Amino acid sequence: MLSVATGTNFSVLYTLPLFAVPGFVSNFVAGDQLTAVTFDWEAPEEPNGIIIAYELTYTVNSTNTTTKNFTDVSTMFTINLDINTNVSNISIRAYTSVGPGEVATADDVFIPATPPIRELASSDV
Repeated sequence: MLSVATGTNFSVLYTLPLFAVPGFVSNFVAGDQLTAVTFDWEAPEEPNGIIIAYELTYTVNSTNTTTKNFTDVSTMFTINLDINTNVSNISIRAYTSVGPGEVATADDVFIPATPPIRELASSDV
């Protein structure tokens, strides 16, 4: 903690945390494409220090849990998948030098066997 004081009695004007674990990662989403899933996020609104890493965890088809660590400033990651693949238990958290922050989650994603058929509107013709 950093305290700022003035006068001979050293009255504390305010106290600021120097470093702490970060808050939630912002705007975390997992989006599906034809044969891939892209994870996209923003730095925490309350970083509480310098973000030194992100930890992304996800499970493919309820059996294969993967954890990826990013020590750069990445805010997006894409995995290529086969059709009929479900990605679940999707989470991410940021790290400062103090430790891991709170976990943010995203909705499950399913890659179907065939892409969804989009109906054309009269304005598309």
